[in-house]
Amino acid sequence: MLSSREHLSSVASVAMLWASAEGLLGHPGAQGIDVADGMAAIVACSFPRAELEDLLHKRMTDDFLSTDFPKKLEAESGSGRARLLLEALQIHGSSIFVEVQDIAAASRILQIQSAPHATLTRIQNYFKDVFRRLYYQRNFIMHAAKFDSVSLPSTMRSAPKLVAAGVDRVVHAQHVKAPVTPLSLASRARNELDLLEGDGAREIYRLLK
Repeated sequence: MLSSREHLSSVASVAMLWASAEGLLGHPGAQGIDVADGMAAIVACSFPRAELEDLLHKRMTDDFLSTDFPKKLEAESGSGRARLLLEALQIHGSSIFVEVQDIAAASRILQIQSAPHATLTRIQNYFKDVFRRLYYQRNFIMHAAKFDSVSLPSTMRSAPKLVAAGVDRVVHAQHVKAPVTPLSLASRARNELDLLEGDGAREIYRLLK
């Protein structure tokens, strides 16, 4: 279903992408926006950890690599590596990276860390817009036979990777020591985002861990 973007037309791919999300988060009585918003919560919760893990593979400045960071990183695994990078960013700033796009990504992480609830709520709303557009486009195609929506191209630029990210998190949750169902994962994601306002908040790199 996820590979439909590569092999099928946008019209067919919309239906396949939505089916992959609805198949995981749909349930009797659920509306399409419930599925969209649940997927948005999962992806938003996963975003900081995903960004940090991606940045760990990016090019860093020689000055920063001459510190004890590489040695500390070798001794860590999993969330410990994400924690080390976050701490380094808080101390040294985003300029530890070389490429402009990586500096921008690091700056986003620092923004999330400084105001986690406000920033991740805004990110979650962006994702809601994407997933809801996907749902609406699917309805246009499947129920109204409308194939010329002006927003279809923009939907297909953003939705496939976000759907894939959500599915990845759902599948991962099935293969841990204490498996979590897709609907439970979506509920937990919503709760974790709400808890960012208070004292019970988790670290931003452990929201779904």
